[in-house]
Amino acid sequence: MNNRYDVIVVGAGPAGSHAACMLADSGARVALLEKSSFPREKTCGGLLSEKSLRLLGEWRDELPSSQAIHCLKLYSRDMEFVEFNSPVRLGKTILRERFDQFLVDKCISKGVNFHDSTPIVDIIQDNSNVTVISKGTRFTAPFLIAADGALSRTSSLLGIRPIGFNFKMGFACSLIMQTAPGFIDDSTVELFFIPFIGGFGWCFPLPGDFINIGVGASCFALKHLYPYFQTFISRVFEDKGVLPPKNQIRPRGAFIPAGGFRRAIGINRVLLAGDAAGGVDAFSGEGIYHALLSGEQAASAVYEGLCKPSLKPVELYTSLYDQAFSRERRRSLALAILSLHKGQGFFRLFKENPKLIEWLGNIMLSQYAYSKLRLKDLFHRQRLTGGIWNS
Repeated sequence: MNNRYDVIVVGAGPAGSHAACMLADSGARVALLEKSSFPREKTCGGLLSEKSLRLLGEWRDELPSSQAIHCLKLYSRDMEFVEFNSPVRLGKTILRERFDQFLVDKCISKGVNFHDSTPIVDIIQDNSNVTVISKGTRFTAPFLIAADGALSRTSSLLGIRPIGFNFKMGFACSLIMQTAPGFIDDSTVELFFIPFIGGFGWCFPLPGDFINIGVGASCFALKHLYPYFQTFISRVFEDKGVLPPKNQIRPRGAFIPAGGFRRAIGINRVLLAGDAAGGVDAFSGEGIYHALLSGEQAASAVYEGLCKPSLKPVELYTSLYDQAFSRERRRSLALAILSLHKGQGFFRLFKENPKLIEWLGNIMLSQYAYSKLRLKDLFHRQRLTGGIWNS
């Protein structure tokens, strides 16, 4: 079979579904392809920052079973904490399985032709079309948006970026579990310093006394993260006066592409969005905002290409993307590297300067939080030798 569309979108995560919805709203005929069967589980903290919710527009009030967040706690490796209580909502937590299905349902309601359990076998480009081949079925369109994750099959097939380990990646492992009532305040997200470069642990509340708990760091810590997860979960439980699980827990893992590095985000008639574009916040680990905004930008560029055949969507998309992300992600990456293993000296900066923990909360509110962080708020001359560098 050969199916003809205006746009093909590969990957039904937030980037792909958001792009597909926007294009369908504009009158384009869209095919949304997903290799997994929906609904499907996804390794993710499930925190939707307020700036992410703004991108959803009126849909933010329709989200299924989500938890409103107004407080952020930051824990040192010694379990000392500082907190920021925000006068406005910082975001919501949600199960990624439900969030992704919610977006796919919106796509379908707008006329998007959704195909799950449809892995890509090959991609063929010519001067006017892109053809995606999957299990004997061909999907053809003038443009393709690839939002198929950190290990993008599309990128590999087109030679944009090889699949495999590299220093531009991170790794996270997490799980969803039920706890006793009151284990964590239902309006508070907790972040934990952990002893790995670019690392954070987290414990987020979910409706029904469930939590999302996990750790993430640079890929250089990959072999250590699964064993450390057991130590981490015991530490969190014991700090709350609760006995940790007796049996060993096996979390799910996923690669995370750190932003701040220079990457190609498109070639010819193919644009990369979401994790496939590689722009996750390297310091905080937030990825959904990048997914939604990059999907929106890719959709806008492709729509312009459909209306104006002389225009090159990849060039327009790259310009939009760089304006939104390049400077912020470079600053985020620099901070992730400078904070090293987030020792007690680095935590002391947050403890002694309330502006910093407020700034950390504002990452969830502002697209340009890193540009607003003044170096003198973070690095004090008298602390450079004995403070931030302590592990």
